[in-house]
Amino acid sequence: MKTQKPLTILAVTGVVLVLAYFAYDLLRPKCDSIFEQTATKVGGSAEFLKSKGELFVGREKVQELAESSQKVALHLKACCVAQRSGNLNAEQLQGCMSGAKDYESKILQVSSILSEAQAAKDQGNQQLVEQKVAQAKEAVSAASKSASELAGVLATVPASQGAPATEKHTLGVTNYAGTPVTVSINGTWVGQWDAHTGSIPLDSVVQGKNELTLDLKGEPKGQITLEVWAKRAEGDVNLLRMNFQGKTAGKYTYTFVAR
Repeated sequence: MKTQKPLTILAVTGVVLVLAYFAYDLLRPKCDSIFEQTATKVGGSAEFLKSKGELFVGREKVQELAESSQKVALHLKACCVAQRSGNLNAEQLQGCMSGAKDYESKILQVSSILSEAQAAKDQGNQQLVEQKVAQAKEAVSAASKSASELAGVLATVPASQGAPATEKHTLGVTNYAGTPVTVSINGTWVGQWDAHTGSIPLDSVVQGKNELTLDLKGEPKGQITLEVWAKRAEGDVNLLRMNFQGKTAGKYTYTFVAR
């Protein structure tokens, strides 16, 4: 039982993602902290995966699952903000809720399979371990697909009419890898960095949905993080946070909602 106890962390992560959204929908407080709360839970899951998950599914799948959980947290926050601003209709809201439920079921499936793999390992049944490892990898891929489908719901939200955001926003870039990265917001070029740590003003952010595109010129061996912050009376609020260490070269697009 002791060996299986940490596996519940992964299951709880999926449950929290869904319950956090429903709680915010029913109580209708500010959506600002929804990402921070879910990200904290995802962090706990990631720590578990580093110590246990890599043994079964490998580092690549561990990173894939951690990233999909982070994306779901971001998508749920965006759905919440869009609903409060009146940009989300009933069908789109149902899509957010259904997407969160589907992701939860996929996360629980991964947790269950990993529990079975651990039990098989404890019993010395290597053949069953290998079978469960294959199933776990497939389940991780299914969870990632579910996270992408939830992003598709946000894509149906009408684009902003171009009204400037009422708050000031900044882009935080940390690049210790030396890999050139180019960033644009809503098609407007922001800048390119290959060795920079700092905060850059974002003047092209609009009310409603925004698209941030990062063009990664190579595969970074060191840390590259990107964050979007909104300045508010109660303090700076994080709207987007992604880590690109180990990612393949190419373009990555993310959505966040501003007001």
